[in-house]
Amino acid sequence: MPDRIKSVRNSVFVRGFNNNKEICIVSLFAAALCLIITYPGNLFSDVYERIELARNIKDLVRDLIHGTQGEPYQIWVTPTPAYFLAFFRIFLGNYSGYAFFQAFFFFYFSLLLIKRLTVKNRFMAYILYLFNPVFFAVSIYYDVSIGYVTGFVALVFLLELDFSTLMNFDRAAVCVLTVFTSFIVFGFRANAFTILPVAAAFIIYNQKAVLSRVLLIAMLFLGVFFVAAIPKILNIDTMSPSTGGFFWKTVTTIARMPPEKQEKYITYYDDLYGEGKTKVLVDAMNREEKFFPSIHVLFKEFDDYGRADLSKAGLKANLEKYINLFREEPYEALRTEVFFITYSLGIGNHLFLGEWYYDMWDQGSRYGLTGSRVRHWFLDSYSFAVNKTFFPLRPYLMLIITLVIVITKIKIEKIKYTQSLEFWLVIFSVFYYAGIVVSTHSMEFRYFYPAFYSMLVADICCLAGFIARFRERKAVKASE
Repeated sequence: MPDRIKSVRNSVFVRGFNNNKEICIVSLFAAALCLIITYPGNLFSDVYERIELARNIKDLVRDLIHGTQGEPYQIWVTPTPAYFLAFFRIFLGNYSGYAFFQAFFFFYFSLLLIKRLTVKNRFMAYILYLFNPVFFAVSIYYDVSIGYVTGFVALVFLLELDFSTLMNFDRAAVCVLTVFTSFIVFGFRANAFTILPVAAAFIIYNQKAVLSRVLLIAMLFLGVFFVAAIPKILNIDTMSPSTGGFFWKTVTTIARMPPEKQEKYITYYDDLYGEGKTKVLVDAMNREEKFFPSIHVLFKEFDDYGRADLSKAGLKANLEKYINLFREEPYEALRTEVFFITYSLGIGNHLFLGEWYYDMWDQGSRYGLTGSRVRHWFLDSYSFAVNKTFFPLRPYLMLIITLVIVITKIKIEKIKYTQSLEFWLVIFSVFYYAGIVVSTHSMEFRYFYPAFYSMLVADICCLAGFIARFRERKAVKASE
């Protein structure tokens, strides 16, 4: 027993916590303050669906145990956050605990990341993070992007550890936590599967032992397995949310065709969604004065807001429609694809800040929301920071700025690109957002936020280092 206690005390996790108590205290205070100001946090449409699932989790588990599962529970959004919402509902009786712990870990891992990336001028980097609305305001936002970011940063820390040199206790902890953080990352944001190749490359680079590489990659994929397996076990139908992107692009292609071509495809989707439905969808798109950057313009033309119909048709059928139209009308389909890609990158058009409201659908009072000027200011500060500072809504510009800053730092320090964690963050961001661009439902900023977060943190840390270097050189010159 004493040896076990000693191994726990010497654990890299225990030592890491002891060395970062100040960050823990700051994170607790920041999370509590943000929740007090915004109680119960910032809710929006997707959260209400997940809350409804959270209310039914106990019944789904009971049906599984008793073997009485009937029709599957249908949900369009990713169900993984609902498991955590259910946990806090069962043990605390409300959902504010979810917002608090999300905010705490968001601050905690972000500050640890800044500490990891900065050697000098660290205090300045902390200030630029803590007092920036694009960070503190989203800490209590129930969007999956915040959970993804938190899980992602934790996963990066785990995969950086040299697994072969750890004690057995730490190795077991790393394996379990890698599965858990992988479950969060890929369960919260379904489009994030595109970062798997980068995560595997990151593991291979950081782990020199072949067995360590194989084991950690296996743990990574085990987390992905649980993302897919748990809904099936609980009889939850996730309703193929990735279907929407291909469906939206195909209808857009038909709507943007010249009239003589459009006539040929005006019944293209009738076999899946009913007679005359294609024309209804095309007319809905053409009613807009300009392109409406969200699939919701089509959802309004369906019962149940389109989700059941799209899910019933399935990803395979919609993907086949998308591919077949590409074969038959390559120019028109490619023109739409380029339009979607450039729009998602903020080229020609910029993203928009959606699903950020003071009290969406006036349901906040059900969860304890009481209006205040401070809460208005808190939420408005985020809207201002995103909408008025130009580059957040233009991903291409954010990427260019970050690449210039990160490459400059690499050249100054004379290190390899793979030795720079900032550069890895950029690569993760590119692969993540590529998945969003391919299957996007909407040109909203919240889908870009995880990539934006990684790049902005890298920028802040690099700039803090540049300023420290400049001050040192200035001091040296002054002393000569």
